[in-house]
Amino acid sequence: MTLFSVALSAQQGTAMDFLRFDQNPSTAAMGGAALLSTSTTSFSAFSNPAKLPFGQSKLDAAVSYQRWAPTKTNYASAGFSYNINERIGLCAGLITGIDPIQRESSIEGAGDAFTPIDIHAGVGVAYRFVEWMSAGVNVKYACQGLAKGYTLSALLADAFVMASYKGFRGTVGVSSVGSRAFYGAKSALSDSYPVPGALSVAVGYSECFAQRHNFEAEIDVHYIFAVPSAVVSVGAGYSFDKYASVRGGYCYGGKFMPSYGSLGLGASIKGARLDASYIIAGKGNPMGGTFALGLGYSF
Repeated sequence: MTLFSVALSAQQGTAMDFLRFDQNPSTAAMGGAALLSTSTTSFSAFSNPAKLPFGQSKLDAAVSYQRWAPTKTNYASAGFSYNINERIGLCAGLITGIDPIQRESSIEGAGDAFTPIDIHAGVGVAYRFVEWMSAGVNVKYACQGLAKGYTLSALLADAFVMASYKGFRGTVGVSSVGSRAFYGAKSALSDSYPVPGALSVAVGYSECFAQRHNFEAEIDVHYIFAVPSAVVSVGAGYSFDKYASVRGGYCYGGKFMPSYGSLGLGASIKGARLDASYIIAGKGNPMGGTFALGLGYSF
């Protein structure tokens, strides 16, 4: 079957690899280093919910569009987070991906052509049980339309604990773990496939200098169980008075995906913000040219 999400690691037999691609432009610009960044928390339902009580805003909502270069798949995403008294955090999000090009189906009886579609939806909650530590859980549903009447689906979860002390941050947990991707009883197919669940660890630092210069940097490591392989993201961002931001990063994909670099810009005024990211990769690297745009609001 011609599937964009397994095109990069089909030899590993994993499904729904789109779960590992960051559609949030602010963190995608940092090489996908998203587990600790608290400047925006709207897409925490797909990363680390434990960071919600440490977020810089009470409410954060955003929508984004990503054009994923390898198959020109269009992703539309929406995310929301709410911070209650810096103790309890709530989040929800939805990501949909549609390939504009119909693919030929190799599933017998499924028809001659189909339009692939990806869906990733989740809700999460976090609790800050001491001043410097919190824990959070996301519950997620993912599905991928492979052919007419044939859709892989899985129930997944993220679970993290996070610590923050004087600008230093760290987190550990599991991400996108749960059931195998399966077709369901109605398809008459019993095949199932592992999804790219991982043990995830991150360390980072953030600081505000002279009340105007904000800096953050982090390193995320995801050990993909099914491959097995480590994916490492390193990213940093700088903002001036929170009005203008510049970000950059690098992702080492190991055996799971091609490695790439990333850049991004952001602008914010009176709570409204605009973010953009672009992936840079060498000749022959299918990741190159992927870009994302996002609009958000926070207070």
